[in-house]
Parts: sequence; C-alpha cells; structure tokens
Amino acid sequence: MAPRKGQEFTWDDFPAHHDKDGWHCRYCKKVLKGRKTAWCSKECLIEVRSRCDWNYIRNKVRRRDKWKCQWPMPDGTICGLKGTDVDHVVELADGGCFHDLNNLRTLCNPHHKRKTAASRKERAERKKLAEKST
Repeated sequence: MAPRKGQEFTWDDFPAHHDKDGWHCRYCKKVLKGRKTAWCSKECLIEVRSRCDWNYIRNKVRRRDKWKCQWPMPDGTICGLKGTDVDHVVELADGGCFHDLNNLRTLCNPHHKRKTAASRKERAERKKLAEKST
C-alpha cells in the first residue's frame, strides 16, 4: 500500500519474517512461540498501528478529544460541536508529522475546511514571495 503524503511508515515497513528459529514479531523481531499472530504482544501491534494505520490513529484522536471540535474560539473556549474530521495542526505539506498525536486534533467539518483553505492560501502566498525573491 502506498504511503500517504508525510507518512513515514506503512504496513510494508513491518514485514512478516521467518527464519530457522521460526516466525518473528513484525515489530520487535522477537521469535514467536506457537504462532497465532504476527505480533508477540498487544503493545507491538499498537505501536505499528499507531504509526501506519490512519483509521486507528484517527479514532484514537477522536476518542481523546471526546468527539468534540477543538477549534479555538475568540473567547478562549473551543467550538465543541461534533467533531467528524481529524486535522493535522501543522499540515503535512508544511512538514507536519503524519502520526504524532500532538499534531492531530478533532475538528467539525466547517472548521476543518476553513483551516485547510487558510493553510493552502498561506502556502501559495509563501511560494509566490519565494518566486519573486529569486
């Protein structure tokens, strides 16, 4: 599966491995006993999913934010409407990290659209300024 823009890891980075000792955990490479799964522990599976499974990451962020939009309002509160989208605070195109939970927040669709449009406009203006200065 092809990585998303800014995604460091994909499932392909954690291949199944078998040698003379047997099957190994796809994350920590520990030899598996009585192989029933590709992971030696739930922690190894969670580590991999936290790096490359967008559905897992997105649901983790939405649960953390209690499914409420985290958009800051002028009075210092948050929007609080039902959050349906997960947003990268620092856009991937601007160097934000794909899977860092500190760079992710839940937003309602209108605030996500507003933020994305503003980020694109700002990026286009920076590009225009860079082209003028060269």
